[in-house]
Amino acid sequence: MRVLCQRHWNIAPEFIDAAPDVDEMLDRADAALIIGDPALRLRIRLDELEAKVPQGKDCCCGDDGEPLVKGVQTLFVYDIVQQWREMTGHACVLAIWVARRGTVTPEIVADFQASREYGLARIGEMPKARR
Repeated sequence: MRVLCQRHWNIAPEFIDAAPDVDEMLDRADAALIIGDPALRLRIRLDELEAKVPQGKDCCCGDDGEPLVKGVQTLFVYDIVQQWREMTGHACVLAIWVARRGTVTPEIVADFQASREYGLARIGEMPKARR
C-alpha cells in the first residue's frame, strides 16, 4: 500500500493502525485499507447492491436500509492487486505461509490442503474480481 501510494498515486498519506472496522476507520481517517474477511464481506455487499434492478422510473437501486459505510455517500473501492498489476505489470502476492523446518506435521499439511480444496470447491461463491 505504501509503495502504491508513493509510486502509483503520488501521494504521501499518514498511516494509522486500526481494527478492521471500516466505519470506525473512516471516523478517524479519509481512507481505509480493509483486508481478509472484512474486505470480502464488504465486496459481497457491494456486488449485491450493484446487481439490483430498478423497480420503477424513480428508483436508483439504492438500499433503503443502513448504508454500506455510515456517513459515506460515495464509496470508492480499489483492488490493491489490480492496482499493483497496473503499476508494475507483475503479479502480486498478498500472503505466504512459512514455518520453521521440523515444525510442520503431516496433520498441519493435511489441514492446509483441506482448506485449499474447500476454497477451490466454493470458488464460484466468492466475489468476482474486476478486470
